[in-house]
Amino acid sequence: MSSTRTASSSVTWSGRKQGAEPIPAQDGGRVEESDKAVARNMDWNDLLTGLALYLVLEGLLPFLSPEGWRRSMSVIAELPVRQLRIFGLASMLAGLALLVFVRGGT
Repeated sequence: MSSTRTASSSVTWSGRKQGAEPIPAQDGGRVEESDKAVARNMDWNDLLTGLALYLVLEGLLPFLSPEGWRRSMSVIAELPVRQLRIFGLASMLAGLALLVFVRGGT
């Protein structure tokens, strides 16, 4: 993977710092030492932030309209498996597209 060197040292969406000086790795590849720590921290922070946001959004409907939420869940429980799978696939693809859009697609 080639990277373009820039004067800034901003963190890219993958957690890699641009402009950091690479050091030789033991296996002959090039690894940027500061990138390992940044990537590890960014991954967990992003994951936990996403999980927290998911829990907040998931709890909105039962909190605001418990009876409406209950009716919706009973309707969803009656859907055929094929429709549930299609809805799940569409949801995953929409989430992936949004993630690529938000993160810059690189």
